[in-house]
Amino acid sequence: MRPELVIIQEKEAGERLDKWLARRFPDFSRQAWKNRVVKGEITLNGQAVSASKSLAAGDQVLIPAWEKEEVKAPVMESLPLTVLYEDEWFVILDKPAGLVVHPAPGHAAGTLVNAILASYPGLSDLAGQDRPGIVHRLDKDTSGLILIARNNEIHRKLAELFRKSEIERVYEAVVHGRPQVDRGLIDLPIARAHVNRKKMMVREDGKASRTSFEVISSKGDHSHLRCQLLTGRTHQIRVHLAYIGHPVLGDSLYGGRKKAQDPPYQLLHARRLSFTHPMTGKPVDCQSPLPPRFLPYIEEEDSPL
Repeated sequence: MRPELVIIQEKEAGERLDKWLARRFPDFSRQAWKNRVVKGEITLNGQAVSASKSLAAGDQVLIPAWEKEEVKAPVMESLPLTVLYEDEWFVILDKPAGLVVHPAPGHAAGTLVNAILASYPGLSDLAGQDRPGIVHRLDKDTSGLILIARNNEIHRKLAELFRKSEIERVYEAVVHGRPQVDRGLIDLPIARAHVNRKKMMVREDGKASRTSFEVISSKGDHSHLRCQLLTGRTHQIRVHLAYIGHPVLGDSLYGGRKKAQDPPYQLLHARRLSFTHPMTGKPVDCQSPLPPRFLPYIEEEDSPL
């Protein structure tokens, strides 16, 4: 990235420097930013400070140029995996919130890919050496089902099913507020944001993006929604729900700064994957139970699909 001098706005006051850096420039992890602050490479009002320094409105943060570090081929790590479906062609895993899917700058180890390499050698390599077996996205702080291709042949076939929207993907989310309608379709194009290139936004020149939703229940100031992806853009559900005024609870990227009472991870869960097996022709219907972090915000009878 190029050098930048950023002036802290009123709404950003009180945030830790390292947290602010990771949120504002998510190409790099919070730990990577913290390391740079500790080394004195990033200054606040012309002085070296600690990573935990609290920001004030009008502060000037100077960030020198920084090249992205090269991501090396991931190594195998023996980490626990929750397998919900497995055959000779693909695996469906239940990913916990907070687990990074594939290695990236600042996250070279301890990812889902490191774990699956140890259990399933010889995965497809169509997505690149740093993303073996990965057919579709699942954000770090989103939990739930993710599909892993065991060879290139099945990877191509699964990717085609995703492209044709022939894989039913159902998510559940807890959002701020109560939608005005019990069910609806959000049909708004999504493109990458101009300033923060890791952030997406609704934009007229974006790619067609459609999300259907229905309200399962409301409890206090929050609502429990079931969402279905009809297209598969980056951060699609999060962007669409935030745009209609109901951001996902705990989503600091699209829902504003987190409050102390917010859950540690955003309340978005990939609940169900349903499709016709491209090799056998048999139906595959895999479901993941809602994680415990949802329970304080939903009615007990809401959990079944």
